[in-house]
Amino acid sequence: MYGFGYDVVNDNYKVVSVLRACECISGNFVKKDEVKVHTLGANSWKRIPMFPFAVVPIQKSGQCVSGTINWLVSKDTEKSQCFILSLDMRKDSYQKVFLPNDGKVDGCSLHLSVFRDCLTVFCGDDVWVMKEYGNNESWTKLFTISDRPAFMKAIYVFKDEQVLLKPTEDWAGDYIFNNCRDCTSKSIDFENTPEVCVESLISPYS
Repeated sequence: MYGFGYDVVNDNYKVVSVLRACECISGNFVKKDEVKVHTLGANSWKRIPMFPFAVVPIQKSGQCVSGTINWLVSKDTEKSQCFILSLDMRKDSYQKVFLPNDGKVDGCSLHLSVFRDCLTVFCGDDVWVMKEYGNNESWTKLFTISDRPAFMKAIYVFKDEQVLLKPTEDWAGDYIFNNCRDCTSKSIDFENTPEVCVESLISPYS
């Protein structure tokens, strides 16, 4: 797991790396998990406390909102209880952020993103935004994606309410642009699929 974000209080950018490994000691495997933070301009990484509870990552890249980095995780490999794990970059502390509808959706259809500086989660066909970060009561359904093909999940929403759909399996076809205003869609072919942490160090909405 990893993340890149802006620490508002200290006015600096940080990279977070979650290393999960095991070491064999006297014939026994011992977990050696650790979380490290690198501040832009520093010459070293700082180790911070590990998560206060066990989690299984659903989405390895973290999303930065309001001075926090957020990961989509589950309490077990069955994805029976999904939630958002939040790291406060100023305090180096963690908290749980609950998903809309108590996270009672198929974990394979979940995806975490950011839309207009708000935490955004795709739950199957529904797109939800958290209008007030940290307030679980502020989850608001933005819209519902029409005619989402099987084996596709939404991963990004544009300002004009077009949604980018990604195949969940390699054989499932091309990426798709879905226009929720006129219920049209078109396929697009990508040669490669890079992982974008942040498009720019300057927010267009600041």
